[in-house]
Amino acid sequence: LVYNSKCLLFFEFSFILSILSFRGLPYDRYDGTWRRSISLKLGNVGIGTTNPQSMLHIGDGLGSGYRPWMLRGTQVSAQTDNVFFGLKREAVDRQDAVIAWGDNTDDVFRFIFVGVGGPDNGQEIMRLQANGNVGDVRVTGDVYAMGQKLSSSRELKENIAELSGKEAVEALKNLNPVKFNFKADSDKNLHIGFIAEDVPELVATSDRKTLSPMDIVAVLTQALKEQQNTISVLEKVKRLEAKTA
Repeated sequence: LVYNSKCLLFFEFSFILSILSFRGLPYDRYDGTWRRSISLKLGNVGIGTTNPQSMLHIGDGLGSGYRPWMLRGTQVSAQTDNVFFGLKREAVDRQDAVIAWGDNTDDVFRFIFVGVGGPDNGQEIMRLQANGNVGDVRVTGDVYAMGQKLSSSRELKENIAELSGKEAVEALKNLNPVKFNFKADSDKNLHIGFIAEDVPELVATSDRKTLSPMDIVAVLTQALKEQQNTISVLEKVKRLEAKTA
């Protein structure tokens, strides 16, 4: 076999150059103009976009949820929506792992289990959703933890006012404990608690679908203090009656 070394070198160089520039890839997407599905720009790889903004960028569009720090990671975008999995530089020697998504508060990050719930939708088991300047975590099922700490600092609160004993006692009168099981619980485990739609206004949430345990605890605490005050007054009256008898 006889070959020309210069020709071989030329073909090797051309082959490497075609890989680096993606020139060897076919035009396989048509939107009025034939385009390549994979592109390379400033070290970023784009699939379905010619303007990749992350190290791996999949999909077209770049919504207002994009941020310039979304570089080291994978970004998936469609029209105005995007989600980013990667690193966010916080300092010279610190990069935090982040999941970032959404360009408005209606955008939800959902965890869906497809083993149940039918072939179309699956079963949502958890979701993360923005709520103003904070976020909500909603779980379909139990949450297991070694402990629980609820934010309660004065620095986070406003319009602080004392709960009167009369308010607490009145709310306590209208709290009706019930036994029940959740419809989604196949084991039909028994629970004891309250029905959110039926609790008094003082401890009700705006949607009347959820309850805050600390609200109930506060009512019970103040009602118990009111009861103790009443008992103390009655004991004083009893002692005075005994002295005058």
